[in-house]
Order: sequence, then C-alpha cells, then structure tokens
Amino acid sequence: MLLLEPKIIEEPDITKPYPEGYRPSIDVKLPDGNVHNLSELTIIDYIKSLCESKKISIELDYRRAGIQDSKPVSIVGLETINQLSSETGTRIDPRAFRENFYVDW
Repeated sequence: MLLLEPKIIEEPDITKPYPEGYRPSIDVKLPDGNVHNLSELTIIDYIKSLCESKKISIELDYRRAGIQDSKPVSIVGLETINQLSSETGTRIDPRAFRENFYVDW
C-alpha cells in the first residue's frame, strides 16, 4: 500500500467547517503510473487484489477527523513493523509509530 500515491482533489476551504456528509474526491496513482479516483471500482479491485494474494481482508473507511487519538492506548506488534520493513525494503524504526506499547506476540 505504500506504493500508492493518494491526492485529495478539490478540497473545500479548510478555514470553514466541512459541509455535512462531505467526502473528498481522492485520486490514487498506482505504481504503473495510472491514476484512478478512489470511488472507481478499478482502484478498489486493485487494492483488494493486493490484499487477497496475502489472505488479508480490507475495508475502506473515510473519517473526516483522524483516528490517531481515538483510543487511550496504542499497541503495535513488532512483527508487523518487521513485515512492513521487509515488504518495503527499508529499515523502519518502531519508535516512528509513537505507540504506547510494542509487543512481540
């Protein structure tokens, strides 16, 4: 998923409250250079195909406000970070996730 490049298209004035029910239009650039809108089935199918090959299910969800502070405790498995590091070919420092607890399941 880190190879996809999302970009919000036509975001409303951020100094004013968003209209009720607002969802931004988001274009996603694929690794092959093609750009699709997130609302298109093409991009949804592409993302699902990436996940299905690894036996992972995915659900797309939009939240106007971030969820970074929605829970009082944040936990991540070290194996998750190791796998992410392996798939991206990049050394990832677990502290970058700013979790409360790092576990080795």
